[in-house]
Amino acid sequence: MTHLKTVLSSLLLATLLTLPTFAQFGGMTTGGGADVVIHAPPPVKVGKELRLNAFRMEIQPPAFYLNMGTQYRFGPYPMVTGTAISNQMLNFIFHLSAEKDLFKLQDKKGAMMGPFSNSNRTTFAIGNTQMQFLHATPTITITLKHPDRIGQMPTIGIAPLTQQSVQALYDLRAKVAGIVNRVNVDKADREVIGVPTIHNPYTGNTSKPILVVSARDKQNADRSGEISSIAFLEKFYGQYCTVRAQAMSGQQTYQLGVQVPGDYLLLVLQKVKPPANAAKGSASPTAIWWTTFTFDGRSSFTGTLAPENATFWKNAFLFE
Repeated sequence: MTHLKTVLSSLLLATLLTLPTFAQFGGMTTGGGADVVIHAPPPVKVGKELRLNAFRMEIQPPAFYLNMGTQYRFGPYPMVTGTAISNQMLNFIFHLSAEKDLFKLQDKKGAMMGPFSNSNRTTFAIGNTQMQFLHATPTITITLKHPDRIGQMPTIGIAPLTQQSVQALYDLRAKVAGIVNRVNVDKADREVIGVPTIHNPYTGNTSKPILVVSARDKQNADRSGEISSIAFLEKFYGQYCTVRAQAMSGQQTYQLGVQVPGDYLLLVLQKVKPPANAAKGSASPTAIWWTTFTFDGRSSFTGTLAPENATFWKNAFLFE
């Protein structure tokens, strides 16, 4: 029986070598006098709408400081009705107008002072005390909380969404889709139609003429696909993610800032440890976090990067 299996494997391999290199996904290719079925999933397709497997950031309201003369600055406080301004020198409740362009301060007795303009650097008086209203600088604050991250620093950047950068994302998606489809074919088993099967009447087993791709070859195909995809993603980052991390607060918290209102893409790449079921010696995969956001010129954003909202090269885009 072992000898027959060896003969069949040799015949199958010889048949495959005579076939042309083109193939149909999950379909049949004819060549060399035999038909080959490639047991790959249907190819992924790109649609008209560009969809990212995005993580969610939380939008924070604009914040402000109150300056008292040149010696004291209090805040930052969120520019939201009900905010308590309480310290050793002030004790007020902040009230924002419905139009969000004026504010009042309510003292502990309930008396209202104002309205005052909340334009940046507006000066106003509380009794005989001169005050100044200052906008806090908006920030995008990202905290990396992935327990399997390796020592390498993450790649973090923001790209303004322009006609050029959006087109580059479409191009990137097409390249990744092609790589996904190629890898799926490389990992797929081949079944040759027209080559005799082997049936063992004692065991009842039937050996079909299928060339099975080894686990190592599948791993190599995945690794090759990731290397190519991440290289394209890093090229996009280098060309379009012009806003980089400006500061760190804590060990794994990064701050970025944008000034011009508009639409943006945040991209983070981080090498992480291979999963527990990976083959020994597997390379570290690259976790991806990305999302789009609209900046109004005053609001801040916060986001936490964890295993639960990470994605990888194969599903960074949502294909059809």
